[in-house]
Amino acid sequence: MKKPQALLFALVSFSLLSLNSAALAGGQLYPKLYDATYEVKTPTGVSSMRSISDGKGHLRTEVNVGPSKMVTIMDYPGKTTYTLMEAQKMVIKNPIAQEYEGELTPELAKKKNAEDLGFKEVLGHNCHGWKLKLPNGVSEHWVDEKAGILVHSRTQAGNYITENNLKSVNMNQPKADLFVVPAGYKPMNQ
Repeated sequence: MKKPQALLFALVSFSLLSLNSAALAGGQLYPKLYDATYEVKTPTGVSSMRSISDGKGHLRTEVNVGPSKMVTIMDYPGKTTYTLMEAQKMVIKNPIAQEYEGELTPELAKKKNAEDLGFKEVLGHNCHGWKLKLPNGVSEHWVDEKAGILVHSRTQAGNYITENNLKSVNMNQPKADLFVVPAGYKPMNQ
């Protein structure tokens, strides 16, 4: 994968997963069911992303960058993440160091020292916004109040800016096979 594509994938994934970075005290709370598609804008162009949750701690992110597709499966109950390289039929397996901590609520936002941006309509959704400081930048997130799903985010890391805009969402149960490594994939040594 070319360096700009790898950087794009890292920033897009970070933008969506940056809300899930510390341990959760008590029982597990996982994202609601959803299957969402996003338009992703970066300085190198526009691409698409699909983010899927089964509501049971399994998340799948698919990022299309030109002819390349990168898939990440987060298995929070199994404490494992899988990165699939479809063209090569290879998989990288890594442990998840920290538990999923839940949706970005006012309580969690305060814990993360996020700035409350208030409420406004974003892309036709009534949203609550938060600004989070990152080690090398800042990230702004607008979350649909009812659905609890990310509608818009803007992440700036150094001079690189990534924006995610929700294009469609389905709140039905996704197929279970989306959250398992397909047969025939070989482990890639790290």
